Amino acid sequence: MTKFEDLSENDKTVLLVHTNDSHRGPGMVVQNLQKGLKAIGVQYRGRFDSMPSKYTGVLQDYDLDSLKHWHEMKTPLLLGPNLFVLPTDNPNLCKMFDNFVVPTQWVKNLYEGFDLMKGKNIHVWPVGIDTEEWKPVPREDSELDCVVYHKNRSEQDLAIVEAICKKFKLNYKVFKYGSYEEHELKGAAEQARFAILVTGTESQGIAYMQILSTDTPCYVFNSPTWKSEDGSIVVPASSVSYWDDRCGYKSETVDLKHFEEFMTKVSEGQFNPRDYILENHTLEKSAQEYYNLLRTCYGENPIKF
Repeated sequence: MTKFEDLSENDKTVLLVHTNDSHRGPGMVVQNLQKGLKAIGVQYRGRFDSMPSKYTGVLQDYDLDSLKHWHEMKTPLLLGPNLFVLPTDNPNLCKMFDNFVVPTQWVKNLYEGFDLMKGKNIHVWPVGIDTEEWKPVPREDSELDCVVYHKNRSEQDLAIVEAICKKFKLNYKVFKYGSYEEHELKGAAEQARFAILVTGTESQGIAYMQILSTDTPCYVFNSPTWKSEDGSIVVPASSVSYWDDRCGYKSETVDLKHFEEFMTKVSEGQFNPRDYILENHTLEKSAQEYYNLLRTCYGENPIKF
C-alpha cells in the first residue's frame, strides 16, 4: 500500500468548502477536521470561492452555481455531511454528484431509502474529537456529582431527570443546548463524576463525545427513532450513535434500580469512556479516514499513514 510520505505535495493538499466556523454543529465539523488534517500533514485551503483542488470536500453551505460548474468540469467532489437534512431538500445536488458523507449509519440507512440516492456512494464518516482539549483532570475536590445535558427533548423529560437527581441527593448542573458556552460544559464535565444525557436523536453528537473524552461516563435516556418534521418518515436512530459498554448505560425508560446500578459502577471505576474515544474517534484517525474518502472519490486507493 502507498504510504503518505511517498505522495507528491499536490496530493497532500485538499480544499474544504464551507462558510460556518461556529463552535456548534457544522462549524465544529470544519474546525476539528482542519485540526486533524494539520496533525497528519495534509494541507487544506478553505476559501469558499476557490477553484477545486485535486481533492475537494464540500462540507456545508455552498454556492449552487459553483457546484454546477464543477459538475460540468467533472470534478469528483465529496459532499457532506451538512448540506441537507433529507435528499429531497436538494434533489438537484443529489442528481449531479455521486459521493456523499453522512455522520452515522442510521442516516445512511435513511438516505438509501430515497430514489434520488440509488446508485450513489454514501460514506459514513464521523468527525474526530479534540482529545487534548477535552481530557480528564483530577476530580478529588469536586462537589459536582452530575452534568445533565438537555437537547431536543421536552421540558417534561428534563423535569423527570431533575427529580431523579434530587431523589438521589445529587449535586447536578443542567446544560441546555444553545444556552451555554463550550468552556462551561468542558469545565463541568471535567469535574462531574458522571453525566446524564436527555437528548433527541443525534446524527453524530459531538458534545456527548467530548464529555466521554473527559473520561466522564454517561447515563443516556435514549431516543430510539427519528421522525421527519411532517411525521411522514420514522426510522430507527439513537441519541448516542457512537458508543460501547465502556461509555456507560443506556435506557429508554425510567428505571431507578438501573440508574442506581450505573452510579455504583461509576463509584467502582468500571467505565472507561475516554479509552473508547481514543481508540475510535481522535482528530487524526478521523482526518485519515476523510482524506482516504477523498482519494476514493478520485478513483484512487486509500493510502497508509
